[in-house]
Amino acid sequence: EIIEIVGRKSAATIAMQPLFIQFALGLELFQQGQWQEAAVCFETVLQEYDDGPSRFYWQKAIALQKNPPLYWDKVITLENK
Repeated sequence: EIIEIVGRKSAATIAMQPLFIQFALGLELFQQGQWQEAAVCFETVLQEYDDGPSRFYWQKAIALQKNPPLYWDKVITLENK
């Protein structure tokens, strides 16, 4: 489970609900190995709100499209901080 703190609950965060939903959809597609569709979701989020997790998963989805693993176990190993 991934949790991102985006701020205090306010009208601004409520207005961002569609972006949160889009990110969750992108993450679900990513985990299912549907990297092209996931990349589109994350790119949509990035057009409105440039955050680290969306950029990270967008870049990973692009990379995995170009070089898909033989077996997708849904695990991402981070090489650095």
